[in-house]
This record gives sequence, structure tokens and C-alpha cells, in this order.
Amino acid sequence: MTGFRALLALDARLHFRRPLFATALVACALAAAGAAALGDGIPPWRRFASAARVAAPLLAAFGALLGAASLAADAQSGALRSVLTRPVSRLQVATSRALWLTLGQLATLVVALGAGALVARGFGSFGAVVHGDGAAAVEIVSVDEMSALARRLLLLATPALLAAPLLGFAAGAFFDDAAAAGALAIALVLAPDLASTFADAAPWWWYAGPAREAIAALGDAAEGVLTRYDAVTSPRFAARAAGLGAAWGAAAFAAASARLTRRDYFG
Repeated sequence: MTGFRALLALDARLHFRRPLFATALVACALAAAGAAALGDGIPPWRRFASAARVAAPLLAAFGALLGAASLAADAQSGALRSVLTRPVSRLQVATSRALWLTLGQLATLVVALGAGALVARGFGSFGAVVHGDGAAAVEIVSVDEMSALARRLLLLATPALLAAPLLGFAAGAFFDDAAAAGALAIALVLAPDLASTFADAAPWWWYAGPAREAIAALGDAAEGVLTRYDAVTSPRFAARAAGLGAAWGAAAFAAASARLTRRDYFG
């Protein structure tokens, strides 16, 4: 086994055995399932949209904390020093850890949404979105259209959710104290909410903006409100969602790699 392949295997064990990862996985799944289970007489699509709306900020927060712990907590405990003594470059160390952070976040996202969908399905079949009841019901969105829209909107939200652990990873590269790195990581992912407190919306260039819009549009569509449909299904919106998530994630990885390469962990 080559040095980098051995590093990948080691980092996978370190990441997926972290108590924080198990906590994130269980907490996000339970939160999504709980959100989907609340309320009486609510159609499955609305339940699923509620699950996504609750799970997304939790995913971002836990992802940021895991990213911060990947470097700062291991530096604090001394585990990072043993990794850095392996016959691999520090860029490879950063790449390996960023890879498992991203895959772990994706796995948590799939589990959380799956839990929400299973609970929502327990209250009835995912059918068309209708207005009214009984013979007076009018179909607004067919089941096929709603299924396709839900998949599209969740895919558009994914780049921002995958960028969150990389932002935490960058924060962790600048601290040996896990608590300080975690605090900075949480501040980074909560910035859109803080910005919206003082303005009508987060800045257009912020990585999480398209994800918030996509998940809000999913909730609207589940209620038969399609005022955002044209905006969130346009190629321009898709490019913005993918581009902002990728740009912020790449910038965070570059900052973490540069800092990891220059820092002295043996002094």
C-alpha cells in the first residue's frame, strides 16, 4: 500500500470513528425524522420539506465542527503530529482529510433526508400537490413533477452543505485549540442568518444563499406555491449554486492547505 493510500485508510478510520461524527449522523437523522412526524393532516411532501428545512442548518453546523476538529482537535491531542511524520506531503494530508470530511457530510445528508422521507412516507404516499379536498381538489403539481423538482432543489442545496466542513477545516488550520476553532467554524456557517437579521437577505455572493433559497422553494412547492419556480429552476440559479459552493469550498481548502504546510506542529 502506498503512503497516500495508507493515509487515506488512516484518515477514514479517524474521521468515521469520531464520536462527533456519530453524534452528527444521529442528531441530523432524528431531527429530520422528528420534523417530518410533527403535525396532523399534513401531506407527505410538506413533511419531507420540513425535514429538509430542519436538517440543513444542523448539517452545516455539525459539518463545520467536524472540519474544525479534523485539524485543531488532532493538533491539540497530538494525533496530528503522528500523521505528519508519515512519508507523505502535507498537501496530501490536507487532501485526505478534506476528502473524508466531504464524503462524511454527503453520507450524513443522505441518511438525514432518507430518515425524513421514510417518516413522511409513513403518513401516506407521495402524491400530487393539490389544492382543496375531495371532489373539489385541484392538482397543482403532479407527483412526477414534484419528485423531479425535489431532487433538483436538493441537488442545488448540496454544494453549500458540502462546503461547510471545508470552512471548518480552514478554521481548524489556524488554531490548536478545538474550542476556538469550533467557535469560528460555527460563526462562519451562521453568518447568513446573522446577515439576514440586519438585511432582507444574505449577500448574493455568500455560499449558503442558493441552498437557503432552494430549500425554501421546496417548502413552497410542497404547499402548492410556485412563485419561486422559474427562479430556482433556471440555468443561472444552478450555475450560481454550484459555483458559489465550489468556490467557497476550494478557497477554504486552499487556505487550510497553505496554513498546514507552513505551520510548525513540532515546536
